[in-house]
Amino acid sequence: MSFDELKTKYIVPQKHFFKYLQVRSFILANLNNLLQQPPTSTVEILSIKNCNSKGLVTQFYNIMVANHKDNSESKRRIKGYFRGYFRG
Repeated sequence: MSFDELKTKYIVPQKHFFKYLQVRSFILANLNNLLQQPPTSTVEILSIKNCNSKGLVTQFYNIMVANHKDNSESKRRIKGYFRGYFRG
């Protein structure tokens, strides 16, 4: 919002123009990255593009296994969890 718009909408005196510039400069320099949306994750992309496709759970599983930091025993537990979850 420009200073002219603020002046009109909120009846701000012209003498506050430099304060407005200081606040705007601070926001643009320090808080601008907070206003941006974070990048879309791989799981979100799969969910959006392939929401009705077959094998979506397998793709999620493969992502989790590929990014898991523990040993292969943990991977087997995850696989067993998914098998048990979808059987009953």
